[in-house]
Amino acid sequence: MGSYIFERNGDEGREAGAALVADVERALGELDWVETFSVRADDGDGSVVLADVHFDPDWPDTANADLVAEVFQRHGVRTLDRGAAGGKVSATDPLHASAEVDDGGIDLFVFNED
Repeated sequence: MGSYIFERNGDEGREAGAALVADVERALGELDWVETFSVRADDGDGSVVLADVHFDPDWPDTANADLVAEVFQRHGVRTLDRGAAGGKVSATDPLHASAEVDDGGIDLFVFNED
């Protein structure tokens, strides 16, 4: 089990509060190694939500940091430093996301031909 704090990822224009709770629930529901979870809004300004997550005991065989990053990016969420939630983030964390996600787009370079 792990406790996580989620917030919006970047300035995507999505609102916090109930919409953030729903996006976190959808994101966690897409990860195969997440067995059960409970998500609740923080009592503060609604900019973060708290999630208690129970993982499949065999998660090290199935967890994928790139997939986590892709799912989180698609739903516009990210986890905050778990130090604030009383835990530590490590590479073996089942919700650890890779640093970058390839969005499958084509990089466009503009050259100045002066």
